[in-house]
Amino acid sequence: RERLLMAITFQLVNATRNQLRYLCTQDGQAGTSAELPNTGSGSTPNFRTDAALFPLAKFPRAGIDGFPPLAAGTLTQAEIRAILAADDPTNAVLTNPLVPRCKAFVTPKADQFDWAVDAVSASSSPIGTDNPTYVVTSGAAAGVAYLDIVFQNTPER
Repeated sequence: RERLLMAITFQLVNATRNQLRYLCTQDGQAGTSAELPNTGSGSTPNFRTDAALFPLAKFPRAGIDGFPPLAAGTLTQAEIRAILAADDPTNAVLTNPLVPRCKAFVTPKADQFDWAVDAVSASSSPIGTDNPTYVVTSGAAAGVAYLDIVFQNTPER
């Protein structure tokens, strides 16, 4: 199933314990960024629903359940990027290089190379928590790319 989010749609094409892969389609219309929902609605595409198996399952729930050493509750942008984008090079946020994290990347399917991904607080978060998720941005032209979200056991992998 696809869910329209501005001009970019996400379609889950593969899900394993350690990786989610979405097909991202930019229809060339208005809107060049879209957020992968993290509401646990039960339907796909939805980061919390799609990452149902351990170890990925704990990442979309980090604001609800906590993510040691981070406590449950509102997460900062730096904390979200540390756990979802492995963006904590000095271990200032997670304090331990052995804390698992995710990384994400976008791979264009054709010649359109202006795609990007970032880790953000979901705008659809329940009141009182921030659910980390991803936002994908593309150029205004129609195009297709893959969004891969990969569990990373240690920073070296």
